[in-house]
Amino acid sequence: MWDALGAGAELGAAILFLLEHVHFTCVILGSEHLVLVLGEVLCLITPTNALAKNFTVKCEKGAKAGDPKETMYWNEAGTLVEIPEGLLSSENEGVSYKMSAENGSAEAITGEEVEIMA
Repeated sequence: MWDALGAGAELGAAILFLLEHVHFTCVILGSEHLVLVLGEVLCLITPTNALAKNFTVKCEKGAKAGDPKETMYWNEAGTLVEIPEGLLSSENEGVSYKMSAENGSAEAITGEEVEIMA
């Protein structure tokens, strides 16, 4: 399958994470910081169109700092949806938020083989 936008990219499957007020604490140079994260992040999942138990969920950052790489998907009705703001973060629950992007991957394991269709 090919991207309907004419970019020539193969279509795949993704997971859309919807985060609403996720808090975590990180330590930077001995100083503790409370971070609030909210918004949406779209992460690709592979393999597709084959039976498997192990899947890789990959979130990637875009070319510009703070921007995610994946920003559009087709919903169940077949309508192209663009993620409006993406993932936002605020240090110490401040009033200002910054665009944030995740860059990493994780493995998802199912109890039996399943097929994710793209």
